[in-house]
Amino acid sequence: LEMSPPPALANVIERLRHDGFAILEGFLPLETVDECAQLATHALATSYDDIVKRANRGPMRHYVDLKPSGAFFHIIGHHVLMALLQHILGDNFVAYQLAVDTPYFGSTFQDYHPDGLRPIDFGADPSTTKDPMFISVNFPLVDINETNGPFEILPGTQNLPIAQVDQLVEEGKLQSLPLHMQRGDVLIRDLRALHRGSPNLSGQP
Repeated sequence: LEMSPPPALANVIERLRHDGFAILEGFLPLETVDECAQLATHALATSYDDIVKRANRGPMRHYVDLKPSGAFFHIIGHHVLMALLQHILGDNFVAYQLAVDTPYFGSTFQDYHPDGLRPIDFGADPSTTKDPMFISVNFPLVDINETNGPFEILPGTQNLPIAQVDQLVEEGKLQSLPLHMQRGDVLIRDLRALHRGSPNLSGQP
């Protein structure tokens, strides 16, 4: 028998199921985020030649794997996040990757995409794929606004075939939502929801 989650978590889970994402505003201490930012900045600095010459997420946009250390452990093992992920994914879920995805000046719009293959795009019945098998926990290392490359998502597309989403976007019936998150916010995201990176027009990554 599945136990009901606490009301606060139930609201997050409902938003995740309906929209494909949920934001926990002001969830993390800024000191923790800033320590993570220092670790990520060091990793990006050592990869800058690759960012310029061999960017792996589009022009001047780079994805760098990080080694878990320091403040990252305060987030990875946070009891609220653990409870949330356990309720959605089950007790035996595995955290398998830590990385930073960063647009620099000169980056461009990505195409809308999911993170991985989706059964619904190969004819699966949406009613059989209600809950996600993979969840991303994202948090910004700087305050995000319209100039520095906000993450954009198409709400509710986790259970819509890509061809249908393309048509809805073309007809103006589905709008992309830029997420202007602040340091301390946490994004819980269904990897099936279509999204894209946007250009960083500022001088800072």
